[in-house]
Amino acid sequence: MTVYVCDVIGTGTDDDSFRPAIDNHLKGWSAVDGREDATQGTGSMVVFCDPTPEEAAAIAADSRIEALA
Repeated sequence: MTVYVCDVIGTGTDDDSFRPAIDNHLKGWSAVDGREDATQGTGSMVVFCDPTPEEAAAIAADSRIEALA
């Protein structure tokens, strides 16, 4: 399992919910919301997932995502 810190993306609507930027690269993640105000799109989420090598390469290239472990 890999741990990432991700920027929050989305507008907070039903059609475009707030979620971690890693959602653009893979599904099947779990996250802890680190935002002080969950109604705002600014802040970070800590994400736990198990990406494939291809997904991990795409994630590594995304400046909105930082690997922790």
